[in-house]
Amino acid sequence: YRPEPSAPSPDHIFGTTERQYDVFYGVVWGTRTAFRVGLIITAAALIIGLCVGSMAAYYGGWLDNVLMRIVEIVQAFPFLLAALTLAAVLRGRMGSGLTAGMAALIAFGWPAYARLIRGDILNVKQRDYVLAARAVGIKDISILIKHILPNAIFPTAVLASMRVGDYVLSFAGLSFLGLGAE
Repeated sequence: YRPEPSAPSPDHIFGTTERQYDVFYGVVWGTRTAFRVGLIITAAALIIGLCVGSMAAYYGGWLDNVLMRIVEIVQAFPFLLAALTLAAVLRGRMGSGLTAGMAALIAFGWPAYARLIRGDILNVKQRDYVLAARAVGIKDISILIKHILPNAIFPTAVLASMRVGDYVLSFAGLSFLGLGAE
């Protein structure tokens, strides 16, 4: 005997499944996991992208060429297919759970941030206040963190806020294929 799913009622506002699990309870816990995964992936990819893009734009020259070629190589692979492949490889090494899928999405999610912040920093680093800070003798890292990044980060922050949902959906796709959350 297998009981039927129940319709919404005052006790179970979304109803229950055929095993009598409360659907509302599952939605609440699933939403919590989705937010956590989306924010962690976005934050990690954003940090990596900011570091790579900032160094490439600020120092320029051969470093810019090398870092941007690495970005182009990573972006040459289709995002979800590359993440799926890496998640499958990492799952064999890390075991099941959230970590392998999140690491795979981070590994292929940072290049968009690196390219965007690079373009903005190339624009901002030519401004007078940056040139004045260099003339006074302020260290490069201090100029980058205190003067350039606060004025160049806004488009990248907007992109990051819009990508949270993309990462949640991508992680849900990996989970559906058995490479994310159970």
